[in-house]
Amino acid sequence: MADGYVQSAADAVVLRGRRRFTTARTYLVTDLTKSPLHEVDLGWGRPLFGGPATTKLATFHLPARGGGITVPMCLPPRAMERFAGAVRAGLAAGVPRAAEEAALSKM
Repeated sequence: MADGYVQSAADAVVLRGRRRFTTARTYLVTDLTKSPLHEVDLGWGRPLFGGPATTKLATFHLPARGGGITVPMCLPPRAMERFAGAVRAGLAAGVPRAAEEAALSKM
């Protein structure tokens, strides 16, 4: 791509405004596990947690202590109850009880 084309496209975006993509029936999945959010120091020390302010449109997979992954989510209450039940059932089928309780305590 030529520099002139890129500059022209950037100018067009500035003049016309950026088109928004539709969010109807859309759910985004983003993996931030390799992002060094936990190493950022803004002057008051390293963060205990870093992630999105809201999870209504997307899932952000975040690194967790001990090499785990945190996946924050936002569901209506009944859907969350069903989801938690499915997680419990899945964990009970193949994970020792102590690991199941540890996973559920983080929900």
